[in-house]
Amino acid sequence: MSDEAEYSVDTPSEELWNAIDELRQKRDKLMTISRAEEMGFNQRQDMYKRQVTNPAMKANAETQLRMMQQQRTFAEQNLRRNTQKIDVQIDTINRLLEEKKVR
Repeated sequence: MSDEAEYSVDTPSEELWNAIDELRQKRDKLMTISRAEEMGFNQRQDMYKRQVTNPAMKANAETQLRMMQQQRTFAEQNLRRNTQKIDVQIDTINRLLEEKKVR
């Protein structure tokens, strides 16, 4: 995320809470997209598994299933990387809020 803002203990608490809310919304959106992708993967996978039983379509269906597995793996890795990045930002802001309480 190149649009990361720099926060410090001097940043107003309201701004920090707003940043956490925005980050949580981004994370929720990523999870929603991931669930939709997973449903699409499952539907296509079922279709290709049915095609594997047809000798005329078997080779193509097997290739499509392998490609889908790669796509699914990449999607999972991207989701994990992006959500981890957001979680780190939220944790950092939470630490700043804790420091502000101590002051």
